[in-house]
Amino acid sequence: MRFVATIAIGLLGICGALTPAHAEGEKKTIAILPFESPNDHSLAEMGPNAVEFFTVQLVKSGKVRIFERSKLDKIIAEHDLKVAGLVDPAKIKKQLGKLVPVDYLLMGKVVYLGDSYSITCRLVDMESGEMELADETTFREVEGLRIAVKNLAGKIAATAAGEKATASASEVFLNTNPKHFYMAAEQLTGYLERGLTWDIEGEVGESDSSSKKVKVELKRFPPEVMEGTRLEVFRDETSGLEKVGELYVIKHKKGDKQLSAGYYKAPESGEYSLGDKIKTKDYKHRVAIGNIVDEVEENEALVKKFRETVAEKLAGSTRVDTVDYSELGDKIDAIKGPGDKEAMKKIHKKGVDYVVLGKFYGTAGTRRTDFSVYNTYSGKVVLTVKFDTNL
Repeated sequence: MRFVATIAIGLLGICGALTPAHAEGEKKTIAILPFESPNDHSLAEMGPNAVEFFTVQLVKSGKVRIFERSKLDKIIAEHDLKVAGLVDPAKIKKQLGKLVPVDYLLMGKVVYLGDSYSITCRLVDMESGEMELADETTFREVEGLRIAVKNLAGKIAATAAGEKATASASEVFLNTNPKHFYMAAEQLTGYLERGLTWDIEGEVGESDSSSKKVKVELKRFPPEVMEGTRLEVFRDETSGLEKVGELYVIKHKKGDKQLSAGYYKAPESGEYSLGDKIKTKDYKHRVAIGNIVDEVEENEALVKKFRETVAEKLAGSTRVDTVDYSELGDKIDAIKGPGDKEAMKKIHKKGVDYVVLGKFYGTAGTRRTDFSVYNTYSGKVVLTVKFDTNL
């Protein structure tokens, strides 16, 4: 659980200030006091790491200056000051007011809550001795410290610069219990498993290898087989039925016992043969999670985590399957909405049967879904999915 934060001393030196910047338009100077770490020995570096991360983020903001760490450490050591953690503002002003010529002092601590972590910080005005900002962020994993600090640093820099401090979009992601992602993914998977199951049986009647099309004689089928539905093809071999390829439905007239289908890749024999078996009973339809918009906070990190969790859940399903996003490249991101039929067909050629598009709306912590599941060949909606979440 240890991780090392490395910061170039030269960077800190550039941003150090010997005197506060009081002239109008000049940046205010902040000194960052040592942060207290959790009591657990294995987490002892979280406090020092928080200081380093705050230094980087505040410098990157371009809104404030940072008092040089080496000078601050020297002052603290020479006067044997106990300033780690959350110190009383009046006391800290009395101890450091004349020793550290800055506009603000930043102090704080990191604590372990048993199943999560919390970082608390205070920004003290050195002239008035009053707290200008007090805030706290919780996060589930040690690695979340960087994001937590980034969120807090943005508020601190804005406050010191006289601007309005606002929450970062990723802050909700930090405070979201991981199990809520799995619960939401499980709900979506359930809808997909129930709604994307077709029991179709038949056999190849005619085959034209030049046009890559076949006629399928149906024996078992729903009233209407949707355009783009994937069909598996099997052939009788000495060892039994062996899969030789896949077709997709091009056209089916409601109630008709025959349909036309096409294919992208021919079997090893070069063409599909009369009598090749068609069935879908054991086929796992491949589903990709496409463009999901978070209307609540435009939280891209939350949407990404949701997509990853759904993919993980689908991988364990016996009725639907996930896709390899690395093979899709930017093709999946090219689909922005229901009108992008050509973009959908490109991922259909890559083996994707359905794509989920839609949005999260409502409020943080109780987001609602409004998803549509599209057949990637036809571009038509086959399923709408709406449910409540704790995201």
